[in-house]
Amino acid sequence: MGVERRVRPENEGLRLDVWLKRNHPEVSRAYWEKCLTRSLVRLDGRVARGHERLRAEARIEFPEPPTELLTNADLFGTLHIAYEDEHLLAVEKPPKVPSTPLGLDERDTIANAIAAYLPAVNTFPGDPRDGGLLHRLDIGTAGLLVAAKDAETFKAARASLHQGEWNKRYLAFSASFSRPPTALEHVLTAAGPRGERMDEVRRRSMPPPRPGGDRHSAPPKVWTALSEITWRWQGRYMQAFEVRAPKAVRHQVRAQLALCEAPLLGDTLYGGVELPGYPGFALVAHAIDLPHPVTGAPLKLRARLPDRLVKALEAIEGRALPESLHTR
Repeated sequence: MGVERRVRPENEGLRLDVWLKRNHPEVSRAYWEKCLTRSLVRLDGRVARGHERLRAEARIEFPEPPTELLTNADLFGTLHIAYEDEHLLAVEKPPKVPSTPLGLDERDTIANAIAAYLPAVNTFPGDPRDGGLLHRLDIGTAGLLVAAKDAETFKAARASLHQGEWNKRYLAFSASFSRPPTALEHVLTAAGPRGERMDEVRRRSMPPPRPGGDRHSAPPKVWTALSEITWRWQGRYMQAFEVRAPKAVRHQVRAQLALCEAPLLGDTLYGGVELPGYPGFALVAHAIDLPHPVTGAPLKLRARLPDRLVKALEAIEGRALPESLHTR
């Protein structure tokens, strides 16, 4: 079968599919579902089903999961390179392309594309799914993603990012005419049946424990989200903001603008109106200023507004966007 493991006493009572995902987070839930469907997982010598509850010392056999990123050279060939030197690579992520895979069995992400160009990323420390990427963008967000080309640069750049030395800015478009405050602070937590969105803790009760009791359920996580808002442009049917998020958490810009009654165009999850002709929402990570992780010199990275986004916004506005919004 490949791999054999014994169930520890503290994991007794867990579902088998949950145990597999917890013990091998580097591969996706879909990967384990395929293994189970194809009868490739055995429990005490017999074909197992994902819903089965485990007992202590039970024997689990399963195929050895992949340990490296799959590569996607075709996707890399479609990416615009915003910056490159011997240590760093910055690309412009299109909307609806994930930054990183949920599991090493997937291949249609920016990390997989970078792994095709820079095979050494599979040797970097940390999560093997990162593919050298130093940060991530939500799937519907376009814009700058920065990757390291070697392990030492990866370590130094990640430290710089975590120390707050990066100045990351987003260009956001909303059909609302509500003007958010210049400084935002919210305490956010996952909301919805599957935690698919973020909401403010102070405006809602904390989500109940997961089904199955508290034994295997962690308390809900919360994040403090800080953003600075600069108003950039008022159109006939929309307005544009520049959002600075020093240490952005999941969905931060999307959730905070929605809480200020200015949801992003195209972001229907947070109450925004649809954006015909564009697969994502109107949010672009358009600027990153950082100290170069090797030389220490100031580095200014800029991204273009995606052509499809510009066309979709201009179709709503009925005129061209001002040149100031295209300035890099």
